[in-house]
Amino acid sequence: MASIKQFEERKDNISSVVSFVRINQKVTRREICNALSMSWACVSELVAILIEDGILIESDCGARTTSAAKGRNPSYLSLNEKKYFIGIDINDSGFAITSLSINGEMISSKKWEAESFATEEELELSVCKKISEFLCDKKNCCGIGIAMEGIRSKDGSFRYPIGDNWVPVFPHVFVANRFGLPVSIRHDPECVIYSVANTFQDCVVVRVDNWIGVAAMKSGKILDLPLELGLIQYGTRKLHNILHNCAKSGDYREIAEALGRSVGNMTVLLGIDACFLAGEITEWLNGCIDKFDVAFKEANPRGEYKLCFVSDASDGAARLALSDFPPLHISTKGAPHNESQ
Repeated sequence: MASIKQFEERKDNISSVVSFVRINQKVTRREICNALSMSWACVSELVAILIEDGILIESDCGARTTSAAKGRNPSYLSLNEKKYFIGIDINDSGFAITSLSINGEMISSKKWEAESFATEEELELSVCKKISEFLCDKKNCCGIGIAMEGIRSKDGSFRYPIGDNWVPVFPHVFVANRFGLPVSIRHDPECVIYSVANTFQDCVVVRVDNWIGVAAMKSGKILDLPLELGLIQYGTRKLHNILHNCAKSGDYREIAEALGRSVGNMTVLLGIDACFLAGEITEWLNGCIDKFDVAFKEANPRGEYKLCFVSDASDGAARLALSDFPPLHISTKGAPHNESQ
């Protein structure tokens, strides 16, 4: 029986094979061996698993050129386009869902207006009902990604507005229990990163809706930031409070300046110059871009920022699930056990 370490190594190898096929569309086993520096035996085993699980499809490369040719014809391997991923953005400013093919192409998307929940059960019912609408063919769904608003706690919960309080909730747990599928979850700005990571391996994403969230990626890896940007003190108030006051008055100049300086300082501390601004900030920042620009450049003269017109984090959540594929249990052969047992 394989150890957990061995199983994780197999998972990484399978992920590498799937990514290689996704990029190159049609490949042979030999091309996988050469590109990934894997042995023929290793590639053959992994490909067999992926074909058995319906992830890869095998097709004949064509007839032999001569009747004297020996050995088996090589065959093409491609991803099964029926396989797909779902991403859901859970946010008190509105919900959104996107489905992506295993090749990373959008299949469909949908948005819902903001909802208020009196109990955790109401939140769970609403989330699962929305996901059910997109599970038209459950056996071909490879995973669900969740972009979650709120502060993440050490126990894995997210603090979400329920009634008049911020209550710790575990959406990844109730979604996994309800649908029996692999579930990945991250803070919503981190999911937005998955929508821009194809071009930038080092970047900061700031998402501003009713609240202010931040995520950062360096050398292609998402950083574990020990802060919530909206809770940063600016003068005598927190950024969240300044944002809410500006939203009530319709004048966003104060939060534009406060955000510009705070984000500029953060990019300097992280050593990352590329910054993306996403969410509702893209709707009001143009009216006070000069305030943001001056404050940002004073804090980080080398930094650059762009408006990221990703209307929600559901696309990134689906790409998160795709990135985390395959789950640890993709192979039914030799489930892992704890080496200490």
